[in-house]
Amino acid sequence: MITEQDGRLARTVLLDEVAKLDIATVEVDPASTYRIAGVKIAGEGLLGRGEIRGGDTTYAKLHRLREGQVVYRKLTAWEGPITVVPQDFDGFYVSSEFPTITLDTDQILPEYMELICRDPQFHGEMKALCTGTAERRNRLTPEHLLSISISLPALEVQRSVSRHIARLDRLVSATEAMRVAAEELYQAALDQQVDLLDDDPVSLSAVVQRIVSGRSPKCDERRPIDGEWGVLKVSSVRRLQFDGREAKKLPDGEALFPNAEVQPGDLLTIRASGSRRLVGAFCIAEDPPARRLMSDYHWRVELDPARADRRYVAHIMGATAVRDELELAIVGSTTAAKLSKGRLLEVAIPLPASLVDQKRIARQLDALHSVVRTSQEQLVTLRAVHRSALRQLLAEDATPLVAA
Repeated sequence: MITEQDGRLARTVLLDEVAKLDIATVEVDPASTYRIAGVKIAGEGLLGRGEIRGGDTTYAKLHRLREGQVVYRKLTAWEGPITVVPQDFDGFYVSSEFPTITLDTDQILPEYMELICRDPQFHGEMKALCTGTAERRNRLTPEHLLSISISLPALEVQRSVSRHIARLDRLVSATEAMRVAAEELYQAALDQQVDLLDDDPVSLSAVVQRIVSGRSPKCDERRPIDGEWGVLKVSSVRRLQFDGREAKKLPDGEALFPNAEVQPGDLLTIRASGSRRLVGAFCIAEDPPARRLMSDYHWRVELDPARADRRYVAHIMGATAVRDELELAIVGSTTAAKLSKGRLLEVAIPLPASLVDQKRIARQLDALHSVVRTSQEQLVTLRAVHRSALRQLLAEDATPLVAA
């Protein structure tokens, strides 16, 4: 299909009209060394996997990458493992599971094709064309990939779109760098504060009055709406961050366990997770939605208010020295890590005797962490803008941009 856009023609074409399968197959030499690359999912590019000697691999043949080519993984292609080879990966190698495709640059620019490779709608087309009996074993053949249709504007428009998205890419990268720097600054300040404290460490058992857990009944998959009871997902609690929206609706007729309802100011943590780094992450439930219940994976840690400040404890549990001790208390594998109440209570924390000092330290750390939260929020917003811009600029009926 051909549509006119601002005096220019935009075509809907099959990929095989502007690209062809073009594989540079290399016989593996046992005495040679090969730089190996992998393809990230969701069109996020390539990654280096180090070097291998030919004699150390079972592959008889490898595919050599060339700048500007499209490369993708046939296996589990529904995850979107496809990208365009950048200059710094020219000459790398991949296994025969990764076909390579050469573009007709008189019709489609590599930088524009790279944007298509990042488009979730394109990944959906890839998924629909995968064949196989089990999802994890599904494959996408080159013939099926090349049968996907794309909207192809004039080269001038392709260049303009690519430049606009490249600017957004740089802005996202800069914001991500700011977020990382803010987190590093906060962590350094927290660890320095621990080093400056002269008070002897105190085990949590000396300041914790009670640890309350919830239940995990089978819930509806949807989020609860206003007025409905909901059970928190594990993802609702992160280090110094609480998100009460991360919950599942409690089924109608299910018995309530109101002692586990989250209240404003609750000190919460996670006792078990598939991610070890999340176990023992503490946060304060600042403004929880009504009728949110802790699951069996959550604990509410109730402190002696005469001995310990909740905000201080929430911060100090993330200090490197305390986290190192907490890691020793966590048992299980990286996919099933858990913490017992007894082991948590044995963890020692630096604790000023004066509540006034604890609250002062907590306020200082709150101020620093607010910068972290702001940078995280900015990054989330910017990524949403980026996704929206990418989708709109790749749409068939998109208004062409004036070349910048």
